[in-house]
Amino acid sequence: MALAEVICNPMSVWICSAYKLGGWPLSFYTYSAFGSVTAILWTFIIYETPDEDPYISSNEVEYLKSFDTTVGEKNKKISVPWLSILKSSAVWTVVIAFTSNVFGFFFIITEAPIFISEVLKFDVKTIGWLMSILGIVECLFALLSGVCADFIVRRELLTILPTRKLIAICSKRSFLNFMK
Repeated sequence: MALAEVICNPMSVWICSAYKLGGWPLSFYTYSAFGSVTAILWTFIIYETPDEDPYISSNEVEYLKSFDTTVGEKNKKISVPWLSILKSSAVWTVVIAFTSNVFGFFFIITEAPIFISEVLKFDVKTIGWLMSILGIVECLFALLSGVCADFIVRRELLTILPTRKLIAICSKRSFLNFMK
């Protein structure tokens, strides 16, 4: 998603600024066309299993099957403990945190351009580039957090689960620091 922001924000501004090409409605048609082409390609290129994919060699199929943990369990019905999941405070913590994060993100990407335009008096093209900075920072933090997590686990400073929790907490905190 962050990489899409980096590419699409400046591109949308360019499309909207090109009045001869149709102006702002063209940006909606452009992304709709791109999404439709992607869906069509996905339908023809992606296969349900490696066995069905004509572009995978038999060696690759066997290699992938060596990691298949569902062999012999395909007919086994697994009962999902929905009531326990819905009563879990950890689940509700994640739901509230994620919902708040998404609300904050969409608030920023919808209201920040208006503020930058009306209060700071930046032109639309500059705003497109400024808004792509959020995506660049998000990509950098994602890459850096992966490297940090690998370092922590390899050095056995923490196990995988606490490392994931630490990275999740740090990513939310660093995003808030960036917004100050």
